Amino acid sequence: MPGHTIEVDGVKYAFHLIPSGVLNKGTLAVIGNGVVIDPKVLIEEITNLKEHGYSVDNLRISDKAHVIMPYHIAEDKMLEENRGNRKNRYNMPWNRSCIL
Repeated sequence: MPGHTIEVDGVKYAFHLIPSGVLNKGTLAVIGNGVVIDPKVLIEEITNLKEHGYSVDNLRISDKAHVIMPYHIAEDKMLEENRGNRKNRYNMPWNRSCIL
């Protein structure tokens, strides 16, 4: 999963969804339009930040972000196994939005 790592006071934070600006209290950190959000990953990142004393009160999520659920991953896995291609869980939300 793509992302970035930030080091603050000797502690490394791996961000995949949350913008690193969340570490700065004066910054509004926004997970923007079109971002694919895996709730499990988001919760892990929030938990890690809170465990290190950071607040996520300055975090916002766009109502146009996509949420990927476990059934998306399972369905995508089955489709990819039938095709024999490598897994790419991030295609599923767009496939669903086209159908709806």
